[in-house]
Amino acid sequence: MGIKFDSMLAAVASPSEETSTQQTASLLSLAELSAAKLDGDLFQLGLSYAAWGYDDSPRSRALSLVPHLPDGLIVDAQTALWVYGCIRTLPHVLTLCVPLTQRRRPRLNFSYRIREIRISPDEVCSFWGLSILTPVRLARDLLLQEAGGNQAGDDKAYREDCRRSRVEFRMLCLGYDLTQENIADALAASKHPYRRHALRLLTEKYG
Repeated sequence: MGIKFDSMLAAVASPSEETSTQQTASLLSLAELSAAKLDGDLFQLGLSYAAWGYDDSPRSRALSLVPHLPDGLIVDAQTALWVYGCIRTLPHVLTLCVPLTQRRRPRLNFSYRIREIRISPDEVCSFWGLSILTPVRLARDLLLQEAGGNQAGDDKAYREDCRRSRVEFRMLCLGYDLTQENIADALAASKHPYRRHALRLLTEKYG
């Protein structure tokens, strides 16, 4: 094990790990990293570590995940919202996805959940080297999730989920200049059973 540095960003990486980053990396031992943390020289950023003064931005968040995710895995759901800056804390269990046609189950050294989804190439982008759902696809998924919620009949939990989802949706739309037309087109192209309800929710949000 060693610590791979990208400028002021450090990520735990195995010696055999291939990385797509173009920066020159230097290695430190885990003991040196631990000492730097104890001394207050580093703080945790996503799955990596950064020196104080390194900005906690969407770019930095994306770079903190890149060394840990093999090609073919796509960041989605709450983890994607964290990368885009819509939520404060990285989920304890990272949310990832793969296309239905790609049935792979890699072994990763952190907690994660992978789902197989129907997805087109234009719904995935490379964000500072990180494969992630586009903001439009993510906004679409938030609406569909809200439209299909409350199946368990827990009204209190459903209301809380809706409140949180609406805040995340608003931050995503404002931060990435999403329009009602963009999201409506994405919903219209979906075959999801709740798409009509989601379209009504979209109208209410922009109404």
